[in-house]
Amino acid sequence: YFQKYWLRGYCNLIPYPLSTIHFDGCANHGPSRACKFLQRAAGVTEDGIIGRQTVAAIHSKGQAGVIRNLAEIRTDFYQSIVSRNPSQRIFLKGWLRRIDEVEDYSLSQLE
Repeated sequence: YFQKYWLRGYCNLIPYPLSTIHFDGCANHGPSRACKFLQRAAGVTEDGIIGRQTVAAIHSKGQAGVIRNLAEIRTDFYQSIVSRNPSQRIFLKGWLRRIDEVEDYSLSQLE
């Protein structure tokens, strides 16, 4: 997980606790998609590479706002999977519970 998701997802560049929900996204959606989701949540161009612009936007917006935006983007993504393929509905409750839990945890860790 460290090599495949943490490093490929640039989690080491993301401040804690935002890195927690981002890492969860890397493991669940793949690092490239998770990075684009993070960039969308931060309001920057979605190129899938986390750099200075993304990190600056995170600090500018504040972690709480980015965490909430990211959770909403991930929720929408899972709902779109079910819309395209209703047979996936069986997984939706678990997917959404996981996002809620990691969002709640991440927000609870803010100082």
